[in-house]
Amino acid sequence: MTVFGFGRGFISKAAEETFLWWMMRYERMLKEVGVPEDPVGAIKGMLVGVKKGGVKLQYEARRLRATRTVAKG
Repeated sequence: MTVFGFGRGFISKAAEETFLWWMMRYERMLKEVGVPEDPVGAIKGMLVGVKKGGVKLQYEARRLRATRTVAKG
């Protein structure tokens, strides 16, 4: 708010500025990683054998992250 003020759209402008800053900071590293041009196409079909739905997988992922966080802390 100090930088962009309290006017309409200030949060969007701040978020955009932050995202651009992050991209410029990590651009070199991202090029070294080799992000595929079509990331959805690259992973399409990888979960074809999984019998659980997306919501169930999200809950399990959240539980695993919480367990690992507690174990590290």
